[in-house]
Amino acid sequence: AEAVLAELEAAEQDLDDLRGRPSAGRVRVGAFSTAFGALVPRALAVFSARRPRTRVELREGISPGLAKRAADGRLDVAIVTVADESPPTLEMIRLLEDPLLIAVARQHRLAGRTSVAADDLRGERWISAGTDSRAPLLGAWTGSAWAPDIAYVARDWTAKLGLAVAGLGITIVPGLAVPILPPTLAVVRIDHPAATRTTAMVTRSDAPDDPDRDALLEALRDSAAEIAADVRR
Repeated sequence: AEAVLAELEAAEQDLDDLRGRPSAGRVRVGAFSTAFGALVPRALAVFSARRPRTRVELREGISPGLAKRAADGRLDVAIVTVADESPPTLEMIRLLEDPLLIAVARQHRLAGRTSVAADDLRGERWISAGTDSRAPLLGAWTGSAWAPDIAYVARDWTAKLGLAVAGLGITIVPGLAVPILPPTLAVVRIDHPAATRTTAMVTRSDAPDDPDRDALLEALRDSAAEIAADVRR
């Protein structure tokens, strides 16, 4: 439901853009929800200090829709997770290989560990955005030997984290979310090569030179490097 609402809101904003080309001194940025936790805000703080006269318009959405809007010229920069090849009209710049982590309550048996083998999670109760065990955030790293026992379905991040804090189950969080997690949660890395996802930014490959856009791309690269270092600690 939230994804649909985000798409509808973005469509309303796109109607405004159809009235004319973007004006000077404006950068339109789209990103998926967890990228708005720390990656985008940190980059914008630096960007705004360097280019205070440039207006930044933000749009939240899901990666396929964001990539399409960037390809259509309705976004100047889109932050996406990489699942498939991007459209040929887009230039993709990889930001980081984002690890998928388990978030658990501080009293959970896994709290305090730095990593856990996927098979050690077999008997856990899960909190997930859906029941499809093959979903990108839940499934690829489990293999075919077992399927997660999904105890609660909650699509909102606040709800998922709240259920985890209460000790009602464990949930997957991307590394991008670590800087904004509450101290009542611990995170544990999944020891499996598939427990990761690529985060990238895309722009139109034929877009004209734009110093504002380029400055924001630089700030996003720096923000991604900073978060990747935080997650490794």
